[in-house]
Amino acid sequence: MASSATYNTFIEELTSIMKARGLGNLDPHDFGTPLWAMVYGFASLLIGKPANLDNSSQALRGRKADAT
Repeated sequence: MASSATYNTFIEELTSIMKARGLGNLDPHDFGTPLWAMVYGFASLLIGKPANLDNSSQALRGRKADAT
């Protein structure tokens, strides 16, 4: 399944980042799963393009910053 492969790639990249920052002893899934859910949710909203969602770049950056 494409979404599983994409998630696995995301976790691999996150693992590399965590190791480089001295966090290799932590489970990347503990951090990656909530981040993935946020990204997936934003993507689903943007694909559906609800009329009340401001999908400008500035608005998206603000929502991502607030969420993380």
